[in-house]
Amino acid sequence: MRDVLSRLISRLFLNLQSIVLILIVFCNVKSHIFYLSFLFFKNIKHKLLEKSAFKARFFYPENESNLPAILVLSGSEGGIEKAQAIAQLIANHGFATLAIGYFGIENLTKDLSQIPLEIIENSISFFKSQKMINSKHIGIYGRSKGAEFALLAASYFNEIKCIVVNSPSNVVYEGISHKGFPTLTSSWSYRGKSINYFPFVFKKFLLSKITHKEFPIINENGSYEIPVEKISCNILCIASSKDEIWNALQASKRIQRRLAQNHFQHQFNSNYVENAGHMLTIPFQPNNRYKNTDKN
Repeated sequence: MRDVLSRLISRLFLNLQSIVLILIVFCNVKSHIFYLSFLFFKNIKHKLLEKSAFKARFFYPENESNLPAILVLSGSEGGIEKAQAIAQLIANHGFATLAIGYFGIENLTKDLSQIPLEIIENSISFFKSQKMINSKHIGIYGRSKGAEFALLAASYFNEIKCIVVNSPSNVVYEGISHKGFPTLTSSWSYRGKSINYFPFVFKKFLLSKITHKEFPIINENGSYEIPVEKISCNILCIASSKDEIWNALQASKRIQRRLAQNHFQHQFNSNYVENAGHMLTIPFQPNNRYKNTDKN
């Protein structure tokens, strides 16, 4: 029975058009449940890319041409593994992808601080140098701090032709040290200059815990807000109303409002879900942070 299911699921995968997908089939047979998942097709090849400021893994379907390409950025956990998992899945559906590790990897900075936007600029140049890639169809996907990075980068580099952000921020936040403390610097920089940022104030954080009030309280249109109106492509925001890290839903709505105020000429789309929380990454991926909402 497993062989039959495997062949069936393989055929189904060839016809699915969603960008990020993990398919889990539940089969109740004599009280046993089989989990069948496919993360990596055999025709997907990969290469390691190492630069002074970042490391990346390049995934692409073998013997294909005119491929659309997607840069993949993960969040404040650092490393490259989460970005790689997403990049592999996307590559299964006819994309060239580049999973980018920008801190927390051997020989790179340990802190999420003053990360240069040139990482994205250089990654775009890498895509342009690959003969199998259609350089007119370069997109970017980011989650959490990676979404912040993606939005900011897209406001600088118009080679980016679509953007998907997952649990985003609409502002640039202060950097985070590898020990989890504020760095007193911006998370990002460009051409050696720090990007304006919203600072972490411990006194206000402590007060919010005592009074059970929202933290941080961020006014709109501050100098630390990402200038999303400069983005020259369609935008998709994905957020949960029960985000335990930051208010991604509010951030998404503020992005939409700022775009409208500036007569944004491209499409803005949103997908808001209730119970997914901040770790809204791969469908059906277990996460013990959240209680089961299935009442059946």
